[in-house]
Order: sequence, then structure tokens, then C-alpha cells
Amino acid sequence: MNRRQKSTILNLLSVIILTAVLVSAVGYWKNHVNKSDSIRVMRLLSKVVRQYRQQNHKALPPESYINRQREAIGDARLGRIQYRARWIDFNAGMDTILAYAHKDYGMAAGKGYIVMRLDYNVEWMGEMEFEELFAAQRNQAEPELSK
Repeated sequence: MNRRQKSTILNLLSVIILTAVLVSAVGYWKNHVNKSDSIRVMRLLSKVVRQYRQQNHKALPPESYINRQREAIGDARLGRIQYRARWIDFNAGMDTILAYAHKDYGMAAGKGYIVMRLDYNVEWMGEMEFEELFAAQRNQAEPELSK
């Protein structure tokens, strides 16, 4: 193999490696952006819940109200939300899960849940941590965990 052929092969390998790295980085960034936007939308819904409770003697809004607000906000990245208001007692603790959405963000964050609590905090939880907390808070009449 002459010098020119070696140079061509090295250049080709460099381009292939660089392309693979860039494709991986773009995929990671896309998942990061999707996760951040989903958390942002859940925080907006949390503010909606807070305003509703302030105006309605601390009552939780019905699911139909949440769905209308979601449509107004535009939450394509958040996906399917499980809203638990009908299963929550009046004496539930402020750390009780009010709503959650199961998400899979690949290498960026893995599988987990975007969680809204009664105290209006929104956070990302890994699958195991969430499932343990949900099992402890789940009402007996409430359906099993859905992803």
C-alpha cells in the first residue's frame, strides 16, 4: 500500500469516526432538550393547579380542566400524563404524587418519570425510585402503575 492510499484510508476513517461522534452527540442533545421541555410543561401545569387551588378553596382541579390547560399550553413532548386527583385524600401529604408521565430518554437520562407533587414541585425520578414511592402512595382502588 503506497503513501497516498494510506492517507486516503486514514482520512476516511477520521470522517467515519467524527460522523459517529456527531450523530451520538446530536441524539443525546435531542433527548436532553425533550426532557427539559417536558419538565417545563409539567411546571406550567403545576402553576395552573396552584392557581386553581387558590381560587377554589384548595380543591384539586378535575382531569378535564387539566386536559384543557394542556391543550392551551401545547405539550407535544410531555406525552401521556397520569393525573391522580381522584385517588388523593384531603389529608394527603404535600409530597404526594399528583401527576406523572413515563419517559424514556435513552442515554441522556434513561427511563424514568416526570413527577408533579401536591406541593407543586416538579422533578425527574428514575424508574425504581418512582415505582417504590408510587407503591407506598397508591390507593387500593387506584389502577396499577401505567407507563
